[in-house]
Amino acid sequence: MSRFLTNLKFWALAFSLLWIAAVVFFIADHPELARAAH
Repeated sequence: MSRFLTNLKFWALAFSLLWIAAVVFFIADHPELARAAH
């Protein structure tokens, strides 16, 4: 059971990092959005 929880934590971390990277890439690809956000 603990092995499954560790695996779940790993996938949650990997998914959140991937999501953050995708958002950063999207904003970098659309400079007008970055200017509008500030």
